[in-house]
Amino acid sequence: MAVNQRWHQLLETLGVKLRPSRVRYLPTKLQLETTNRCNLGCIECYRTNLDFKAKIGDLSFENFRRITDQFPYLRGISLFGLGEPLMNRELGDMLAYLRKDRPHVRPYITTNATLLDEERVNMLVNQRVDLTISLNAATQDTYRQTSGSKRYELEEIVHNLKRLSIAACNTFNSS
Repeated sequence: MAVNQRWHQLLETLGVKLRPSRVRYLPTKLQLETTNRCNLGCIECYRTNLDFKAKIGDLSFENFRRITDQFPYLRGISLFGLGEPLMNRELGDMLAYLRKDRPHVRPYITTNATLLDEERVNMLVNQRVDLTISLNAATQDTYRQTSGSKRYELEEIVHNLKRLSIAACNTFNSS
């Protein structure tokens, strides 16, 4: 670890413990919303319950790179917010950029698991993303009520999670 990184880590540790009135270190964690689009209308979501009038769109890879490059001591990045991150077609490029150019940065994603097809599962496993699954029901009827969607079946999501589990086990057992 470079001297600057160690010094920055020391400043951060002291800052967290001592809680000074002035922060003397740069952020090490960042949350970026890769998209504010979502394929569900969950009853507990801000998008459903608030008067959501934001312009709908995706974070571009170029803007992602421009933003993250401003944080030289970044160690963790959450790539989710009000939208379903797997809907952004450039998410794989963002993750690949982090793995290649900033391998010390740990990516985090929360997903509703509806879009976990084989390609996305492999991307998430290969890029070693820390994944949280947001699942708010245990039966199909409850899932329909809470997700606001008749398009997705709970059984399909369970299948997606099994696919993810198998891919993760195969990858980590072979490494």
